[in-house]
Amino acid sequence: MKLSLGFRNICYAGMMLIPNLTLIMSLVSGSAFATSTPPIKILRLSTSSKVETLDPAQADDFYSSLEAGRVYEGLLQYHYLKRPFELEPLLAEKMPEVTNGGKTYTFRIKTDVHFHPDSCLKIGENGLRSLRANDFVYSIKRFANPRDPSRLWYLFEGKIQGLNEWKDRQAKLPATNFDDPVEGLFAPDPRTLVITLTQPNPHFLWALAMTQVAAVPRECVEKYGPDFGSHAIGTGPFILENFNRDHKITYRKNPAYHGRYPTTGEKSDRAEGLLVDSGKSLPFADVVEVSYSAEWMPAWMNFQQGNLSLYPVPKDLMLNVVDEKGNLTSEYAKKGLKLHTAPSMHQYHFSFNMKDLLLGKNKLLRQAIFASIDREKFAQLFMPKRAIVGQSFIPLTSPDFDPKYRSPTTYSIDRAKKLLAQAGFPDGKGLPPLTFTGFTSTSARQQAEFFQNSLKAIGVPVQLEFVEWNDFQKRLENRTLQMWMMGMGADYPDAETAFVNFWGKNPSAMSNENAYSNPEFDALYEKMATMKPGAARRPLLKKLNAMLEEDAPQLIVANAIERTLTQPTLKNFKPNAFDLRTSKYWRVEFK
Repeated sequence: MKLSLGFRNICYAGMMLIPNLTLIMSLVSGSAFATSTPPIKILRLSTSSKVETLDPAQADDFYSSLEAGRVYEGLLQYHYLKRPFELEPLLAEKMPEVTNGGKTYTFRIKTDVHFHPDSCLKIGENGLRSLRANDFVYSIKRFANPRDPSRLWYLFEGKIQGLNEWKDRQAKLPATNFDDPVEGLFAPDPRTLVITLTQPNPHFLWALAMTQVAAVPRECVEKYGPDFGSHAIGTGPFILENFNRDHKITYRKNPAYHGRYPTTGEKSDRAEGLLVDSGKSLPFADVVEVSYSAEWMPAWMNFQQGNLSLYPVPKDLMLNVVDEKGNLTSEYAKKGLKLHTAPSMHQYHFSFNMKDLLLGKNKLLRQAIFASIDREKFAQLFMPKRAIVGQSFIPLTSPDFDPKYRSPTTYSIDRAKKLLAQAGFPDGKGLPPLTFTGFTSTSARQQAEFFQNSLKAIGVPVQLEFVEWNDFQKRLENRTLQMWMMGMGADYPDAETAFVNFWGKNPSAMSNENAYSNPEFDALYEKMATMKPGAARRPLLKKLNAMLEEDAPQLIVANAIERTLTQPTLKNFKPNAFDLRTSKYWRVEFK
């Protein structure tokens, strides 16, 4: 998800100002209820960005994906407690049977799952609409619908036999025919789903755990049409009660939910109290309220007063909350608060448009610019104690991340000036002003000025422009930007998700944002993409990383670290970089 659901590809505007997502949960005082009635367990959350849609196929930003995940579910999910991250069945009865040389996946669908009640559903005798395997056939076809294009089409493009051809056929018809079959995507009976790939792909199952790849009921999509994004009907732990993107989204507990709390985890989980609820029915909250709040300070004050259960440590307060060893300062430790620290899936990078007539054709100029950027200083200024300097395109959350690796793209003014002269612009002479495009927030402007001053130090003139996210996104898609800074959220833990963003046959700007194309890189990537993770694949990952270091389409500036505070009354919280459905596991206790 581009931070900047790539998710690869999820998009955050104004990143690194304050926490991009402000989750706030508060407890409801037991005195508000009659003593004979158990208090309603309410999770109150707040998001710093408006939620655009709850339609999973269209939820290409982090905020929308997070909310869609409360309602919708897919075949697989991440085990909540285990690390390294491990896939497990969600709507599938068990992990799939894999045949045909690794190309065919056969899933059995659970029998005890129903969609949330809604007038749009064609219900059965029990008054509920059962989940069927064909719901997944329809839902995956939606990604390929040419009349309602999804920016997440890259998840399936060229991967499922016949799906690209189906997409091309539909484009020639007056209306999309979802009954038109796809060779590699079909349901032979209501409980069986068969997916056949064009070639073996060891990473395909990770994509099926993403929030966006969820089962939606066709009859509801057709009834609500363009308004389906505000009429979420899924199988998840929470049922949508009210959707008001300008104010508040409210959910209530799904009493028929099929999920249970995990019974296993890491060795430390039992001591941490994370297995107390083993095997219990989910979710634990009766109501979830998500309010839109652009400002973080009032919420932080409430958190300090004990009124909020969870809060990501704000950038501006990081030095007051976290000490030099990464622990809570005594002021906050005395309050019984708990600090949760975990590597994030997010990387922040400085990017070039490789279709730009100047930057795209001058590798030495790109290398000179990158050598002028002091990444250590950037992290200290804008991400204190919540980032480490970017060294590799492989993110921290991947098992293939090497903490000892050091990028050859080091900060050096002398080397930057030498490269600039070799590029044909000694001391910047003859070089026209370059344009850096940033976002409109105060912090984003400060970051842009940091880059402007960095390049100025070697004689490269830079003019700044600031735009809103929607305008930025359009210009990114049209390839009219020159230089920019964004964030990238890995789609899944495997290192492949980092390199697919530079695959020349992946032209979408929402994945290959740089429009990078290198036949040698493509061939090596395609070989790597068919290999299973492990020691035999790592030399190829190193070569791919080295190619990007040399070609310099993008500079990894920082790897984010998550630091979250919780009150003693919040139980079962464990950071999970990839699963956006974790609120179903959280429990609040009343004093």
